[in-house]
Amino acid sequence: MPGSKSNVSTIGGMCVLSALGAAVTCAMFLVFVPGPERGMTFYVAMSIVVTAELVLFAHLAYSRLARAHPPGPSRATRLEVHALILLWLIAAIITAVFAVRPENADTFTADKILVIYLLVTFLFFLAAYFLYGNSIEIERTDAQLVAERRIVTSKAPDIEHIIRAVEKIGSRNAEHAMLADRVGKKLDTLRSGLDSAFVSERALGQPTNSGQDWNSQLEKQVSQLVSLSDSASQVASEKIPELLDNIASKAESVMVVLRRREESLTG
Repeated sequence: MPGSKSNVSTIGGMCVLSALGAAVTCAMFLVFVPGPERGMTFYVAMSIVVTAELVLFAHLAYSRLARAHPPGPSRATRLEVHALILLWLIAAIITAVFAVRPENADTFTADKILVIYLLVTFLFFLAAYFLYGNSIEIERTDAQLVAERRIVTSKAPDIEHIIRAVEKIGSRNAEHAMLADRVGKKLDTLRSGLDSAFVSERALGQPTNSGQDWNSQLEKQVSQLVSLSDSASQVASEKIPELLDNIASKAESVMVVLRRREESLTG
């Protein structure tokens, strides 16, 4: 599975980078803070910087994977959250530097600095949660609206096929050309209506999606219209007016369903 291999390589690569980043961070703390000065504050400060780095690399991996597994947060939201993580990492580094200074280490001052950092961390995660939650909901709704609209617009090619059949009737039977032209215009109006079908976000949130009921009716009416046009090539000349009238009548029925569907979604 190419997709699975790509996911594994992304996660594996980020794990390696995260481990290297943590190793470098720990090495710098150990080098710049002498052994006798490594109290509880030292290990807490080193831990919060390493944790922030882990979150940074985890979010990088998630951002890469999210593009291949919609619906998820938008790219803009992922960038916003990533910027927040970078700011949070900078805050962690600044907090650690102040906390491990000899005059602050293992004192009440260091404790206050760490408490302030924890408050900033809480606000960061709260902001990221709401940003992601809102973006995921918007993306999910947009995907549903696109799928809903595609259901209706997918009927437009069927109407195009019927228009071609009616045009052939008019070209083969000059005495019915005007009637075929009128029916063709009506079908063209129907096709345009299907292409510009309305979808409603409010309807998606209803316990019973009325749009689905209208879509079922629409599919049934279009299928009946297609079945009428299928007999156009074999119909006798004297039956052509009746066939064209039936096609026009059925096209009007489809337009009525389309119009009522829109009214139910906007009403």
